Parts: sequence; structure tokens; C-alpha cells
Amino acid sequence: MSPWVVAVLVACVVGLTVALVAVLLALRRVALRTESLLGILEQEVRPLVTETRALMDDVRTFTREANREMKRVEAVTERVHDVADGVFRIVTAVAGITRAGQLVSLAVGIRKGLDVFVQRLRRGQGGQHG
Repeated sequence: MSPWVVAVLVACVVGLTVALVAVLLALRRVALRTESLLGILEQEVRPLVTETRALMDDVRTFTREANREMKRVEAVTERVHDVADGVFRIVTAVAGITRAGQLVSLAVGIRKGLDVFVQRLRRGQGGQHG
């Protein structure tokens, strides 16, 4: 091989080696920056994950309490419904008694009127004969 070809090949190998070293150094800097960034990210994310877990526990607790309260409200609502049914039955019974009382009063009034009528009728008969 001619010496000038060897010189060109050596220059190419040296140029490629210099470029490769530059690329490797740049990759090293990127790796170092990435490592420091991941360290910062880990420091920031860890408390955030802890807070998120605590919030989720609080949400679960509130959900359980809300379910218990809903069951209590349901029981109270059923009880109020039962009481309302009882009150309705009492009101119906009182209305029936009131209606019966009105009928009894009407019958008593008619009887009293008939008694007065019969007494006057007898007085009228006794006065004519006597």
C-alpha cells in the first residue's frame, strides 16, 4: 500500500476515535444528568405517593362511614314510614269513631224528639178527656 493511503486510513481511524470518544463523553454526561434527575424525582415522588395512599385511606373511611349513615337513614325512614302507617290507622279509626259518634248523636236526637213528641201527644190526649 502506498504511504499516502496508509496516512489517510490512519487519519480516518484517529478522526473516528476522537468522534467516538466525544460521543462516549456526551453519553456519560447525559447518564449523569439522568441519574441526578431521577434522584430528584424519587425524592419528590415518594412523599407524593405516601400522601396519595393516605388520601385513599381517608376516602375509604369516608365511604364506609357514608354507607353506615345511609343504612341508618334507611332504618329511620322505614321506622317513620311504620309510624306514619300507624298514625293513618289511628286517624282512620278516629274518623270511624267520629262518624259512629255522629250517627249515635243523630239517633239520640231523634229518640229525644220522639219522646218529646209522644209526651206532648199524651198531654194533649189527657187534656181533652179530662
